[in-house]
Amino acid sequence: MNDRQEHIKRLEGETELPGDRFLSLRTLILGSLAQGKSVLKNFSGHAECQSAVEILRSLGVEISIQNDTCVIQGRGKQGWQPPANPIEISESRNLYGILIGVLAGQSFESQLKINFLLSDPKLVSLFEKIGARIQFSQNGEGHVLIQPSTLSGGTLELAELSNHWREAFLFAGLFGKGPLTLVEPEELFNTTENIMRFFQVNIEVRTEKQEDHQDELKRRLARLQRKNSMEKIKGQRLVVIHPSAEWQGVEATLAGDTFLAHLFMLGALLAEKSKIVLKRICLNPWRLGIFQILKRMDAQVEIISRQESAGEVCGDIQVKHSHLQGRKLSGEIMTRVLEEMPLVALAVALADGKSIIRNIEKLREGQSDRLAFYIRVLRQVGVRVGELPDGMIVEGRKEINGGEIDCKDDLVMGMLMTVLGPFIHDQIVIKNSELIEIQYPGFFQLVHNLQVKR
Repeated sequence: MNDRQEHIKRLEGETELPGDRFLSLRTLILGSLAQGKSVLKNFSGHAECQSAVEILRSLGVEISIQNDTCVIQGRGKQGWQPPANPIEISESRNLYGILIGVLAGQSFESQLKINFLLSDPKLVSLFEKIGARIQFSQNGEGHVLIQPSTLSGGTLELAELSNHWREAFLFAGLFGKGPLTLVEPEELFNTTENIMRFFQVNIEVRTEKQEDHQDELKRRLARLQRKNSMEKIKGQRLVVIHPSAEWQGVEATLAGDTFLAHLFMLGALLAEKSKIVLKRICLNPWRLGIFQILKRMDAQVEIISRQESAGEVCGDIQVKHSHLQGRKLSGEIMTRVLEEMPLVALAVALADGKSIIRNIEKLREGQSDRLAFYIRVLRQVGVRVGELPDGMIVEGRKEINGGEIDCKDDLVMGMLMTVLGPFIHDQIVIKNSELIEIQYPGFFQLVHNLQVKR
């Protein structure tokens, strides 16, 4: 299915967005391991969460969903049942990592069937250290065999591991015979730890500076070196998962999806006379990289209320049309927005002046060079872009031209172009737009509700 995007006048009004998919997935899994019933309102309809529901049902968990309310009959930590067939997971690395961790602590053998890269030697070694019996296919793709084992505690260094792998160890720690300490970089995605606390799981998080363990002479030398080099003190984060008794089910209304909020936020900033309020959005600082970047570009975006939901802070965000300014964007924050880079690219493309984006070279890794793809798309819609080994230089302009975007190439870009109708003068065709509705049911209705037509 192809959708042709035409002019809209502005975005206006208040809206509540579907539940955040990261919150929904983790509360779903922990609810299935709890004792008793969990009721999750505003549960995400995202394809990843729906896939998790079907997998849990195959593991013996009773789950019912009506509208956006998910009711889970928890079976306890050891209550999952052996699946009749291998568990198939397509593209969802988050779900994959979580399932590996939980299944490693179950009393039955299970097999996962995956269609992406699975492991590396360091990962296998880490699992062996805690007693997990996991066999990956030799070429790193295809199947994973998880055999029942008695997991131990200990200390694991998780530097340079992808987030979905640290999730595996967080969940495996729930089944250990002793405390499991994860040593990792100071700033990391921490939604899972927050939700575990909400379920009353015994988990401890603290931050330590590396120099805390140095003697006085070494500390003085370190201070002198930093004074001369202006380097920031590096730290580390310790997450300790203590052996947990059974936890109880919960009731919660989940916060709105942060990614969807960023899409509508950018649309309102760029469409003249727009003003919207996005209600009860998840405000985890690690997830607000786009929000912080837009603020640096002089965006009028404000958090106007705060509350707590399922262990995470959420709140209302007010967004008004703004004249964005080009900026130099680099450093650690860029590693947090890689999956939302189309939003950054379009923001700087429609800002005043030149922007330089660096430290996004990871987009070149994997099966395709996504950085090169985003540069190509911007050029196709009339934006002047210079390519760098680790980023791009973008000359901002007032509007973009029409063209074609295929959701098979990049779903986020297709969703973004759906929202950014105000700047499409020659019209733009979004090919395979049905893929958006599969991943985010109700997305087009959300856009329609906020749009004011010319």
